[in-house]
Amino acid sequence: MVQATLDQGIALRNAGLDSVGLHHASWIEIAREIALRICRRDGDVGKGRDMRFDLSESIEAMRQGQKTQTRRRSDYWFKRLGKRITIVHLGQLLGWATVRRVWRQELATMTHEEARAEGYETITDFRTALRQLYGPEADDYTHLVAIEFGDIEWLEVPA
Repeated sequence: MVQATLDQGIALRNAGLDSVGLHHASWIEIAREIALRICRRDGDVGKGRDMRFDLSESIEAMRQGQKTQTRRRSDYWFKRLGKRITIVHLGQLLGWATVRRVWRQELATMTHEEARAEGYETITDFRTALRQLYGPEADDYTHLVAIEFGDIEWLEVPA
């Protein structure tokens, strides 16, 4: 336990951070906080670089390499082409990815392959997930911005 506390303190010091508010946190919480503070210090979090994923199934599909695309309603992502973004789920920093490709897409033209790149077996499954996220108004979405990402680097923390 003493070694873990020492290692945590060294990691905080090496990151140029203090340990305020972290005295009773677990190693996993501290590792995440270190990464989050470094990202904030370096300008990688909270400045429009976050891509939030609300569904746990999306994160699992990404971790398994099945999800490499996402659809959003904002044109903002055209500005992020080629940039590193942070992957956030339920307020937790999980990792980073690079935006490889961005395009506008009519939902009616979505292919089976694109639904699978979203992490779903069928287009119907994808539309069901959209409704789960956005409610009945998701049926009115005809145009979305498709984003393909890769080079995912997960924040690994000791178990």
